[in-house]
Amino acid sequence: MSEPRPGVELLWGAPRTPARGPRPGLSLERIVGEAVAIADAAGVAGLTMPGLARRLDAGTMSLYRYIPGKDDLISLMIETATGDAPRLDVSDGWRPALTHWAHATRTVLLAHPWMLDVVTSPRVMGPRELGWLEEGLRALSVLALPPMRRFDLALLVNGYVRGVALEQVHGEAVAAQGPFFTPELLTEHGREADFPLLMEVMESFPFDAPAGDGEDARFAFGLERLLDGIETHFGGAAV
Repeated sequence: MSEPRPGVELLWGAPRTPARGPRPGLSLERIVGEAVAIADAAGVAGLTMPGLARRLDAGTMSLYRYIPGKDDLISLMIETATGDAPRLDVSDGWRPALTHWAHATRTVLLAHPWMLDVVTSPRVMGPRELGWLEEGLRALSVLALPPMRRFDLALLVNGYVRGVALEQVHGEAVAAQGPFFTPELLTEHGREADFPLLMEVMESFPFDAPAGDGEDARFAFGLERLLDGIETHFGGAAV
């Protein structure tokens, strides 16, 4: 039998009991909650154990009585920020359910954009996070496909959601400093003829639009086209 891993036990088992008496007011839930708040405001790069300890008005070493290390803390943060997955209704078919799942996943990622930087890191997933994957598979369970094929499709949709969310978050950060490129950039350097199709896009793009304007519609458009492809290939395989 393998040795128990403290970080895994924190995700899947009972909360870790400090070796010595805990500081009054300090708890695993409070530590993780404050860490999520820091990451929401400053990203994972802005989260340090000493900084978290100061926010909690505690000593840095006291945190390690609850959490083995920062990697374990991040796993717990993902589990907390993810929350419980929506229970999907598949009575109307796989497509409405999978659409709801994709939009709900995007909502979580945009609420906690730091997750996009760590969610694909090597780690053990917690029960809440696995619950989201379970619901994605539930949406696809009405398709008469091998389990692994349904799993592949769930990952495909999740990858689209994550990729578009990452592009939006990074795009908004860049937009605060100005766009990547503009028509003027190319015309000033006499290069517009080299990029005629990009010029056509840029000349029609509202660079002065508020950050995030139109992102919902673009996300929905791409998702619908992705689901169109799944339906074309597998839609007739309903149970």
